[in-house]
Amino acid sequence: MNHRSSVALGLVVLSAIGYSQGNAYAIDASRELFDVDLTTGMQTPIGIVGNPGTLIESLGVAPDGRLFGSDLDGNFYEINTTTAGFTLLFNTGLSVEGMDWYPATSRMLVSTRGPLTQIYAIDINTFTTSLVATSTSFTGTNRALSTRDGSTVVDFRKDVVGDGSNHFSFDLATGILTGHGGVTSTIKAMDRGTDGVLYGLNTSGVLYSIDPATGNISQRSSPTGKVYLGMATNPVPEPASMLALAAGSALLLRRRRKAA
Repeated sequence: MNHRSSVALGLVVLSAIGYSQGNAYAIDASRELFDVDLTTGMQTPIGIVGNPGTLIESLGVAPDGRLFGSDLDGNFYEINTTTAGFTLLFNTGLSVEGMDWYPATSRMLVSTRGPLTQIYAIDINTFTTSLVATSTSFTGTNRALSTRDGSTVVDFRKDVVGDGSNHFSFDLATGILTGHGGVTSTIKAMDRGTDGVLYGLNTSGVLYSIDPATGNISQRSSPTGKVYLGMATNPVPEPASMLALAAGSALLLRRRRKAA
């Protein structure tokens, strides 16, 4: 194999293991799924998810790129990111408001509606749930959840004077819930981008960046009139997955060289 062929194959492998940079999936109150550019704020429709009467409140993406969603009745779905087609996988028995991938346990974390914050882990291969943590205090309805890499602390949007009006953090290890700042905007969809920034979409379709330490928000786009309920960005591939993919690509390169 010549050098150019090696480079070309390397690019193919990199594209296969890469994740979309600066984009997120979001779903609104009319069940429409969008691709959201976190740099420009552009929101591109993909399609309608679910049947009339199905209201998906939360979204989460696994490291392999699969998109999942859950409604208030506890139904857990896999969603096609190209067509918005959906498959019902099982019923969690939970009223879910908030979802995000948690690399520490390789599970999807979901939060119950509240006002008592409870976090459950979902095994997306066996479709089983397990209780992870329960808060030590009652503070408003939960609206959105985002995990932090390498930390037991997760971020929340909760109702205080409006839907998702205030920012909180919750320590899974201690069960302590902490408020950060005052009332900002009605943000019911939230997740971190691949740049590490925490983003949120409010009930007018405005994209914000959120400072988790202070709860302060910065507007990133103009209103679109969309009432967003859930948001999910592609997580960074886990080290084990990256190593396996790298080993496989190296083996493929060696075989190609021998064949040449």
